[in-house]
Amino acid sequence: MPKWDGDKIFSVSAFIISVATLVTLMYQSKIMREHQEKSSFPKLELWHNNGDTRYQLQLSNTGMGPAILEGIQVIYNDSIYDIDPASFAHSYKDTLKTRWPLGTSSLKEGRVIEPGMKVYPINISDDSVRRHPIAELFRTEEATVVIRYSSVYEHLWEIKGTGTAPMLVDEDPIVIKQLLGD
Repeated sequence: MPKWDGDKIFSVSAFIISVATLVTLMYQSKIMREHQEKSSFPKLELWHNNGDTRYQLQLSNTGMGPAILEGIQVIYNDSIYDIDPASFAHSYKDTLKTRWPLGTSSLKEGRVIEPGMKVYPINISDDSVRRHPIAELFRTEEATVVIRYSSVYEHLWEIKGTGTAPMLVDEDPIVIKQLLGD
């Protein structure tokens, strides 16, 4: 039977301490990665801004991380249109008999909405005497906007209509994977 002298005990102790340190570092790295992932959560919110002379459909990122737009749809008369609110508004405007002023900002797949950023897909001069028909479509939720977006950690969320909380979608995001080259 081998004899345990001071050198062997010291060597085995150093090895055990090294393995324990390695396990601790791996665990801390996992915790830090999870914390970073959770603290960079993007949160898109869609709201109506109703002023006396202006109607705005406002999309803002109130989260901590960037939101990458994955898909934008407008639901109108039980039909789903794979276009953003600006394109829908321009198409709808063409069907109106009276010419109405219309300001828009497009939302396209792959667009990044940074934290704190606000985008106004619909921006219309409006007054209480002459209600703008496109503002009324969105104000009354006759036309509903659906936006899918992802985080840089490839989580996918969806908001459906104004004032709704983002819902985590159990699908893989496509646009962020293409951007990252996966």
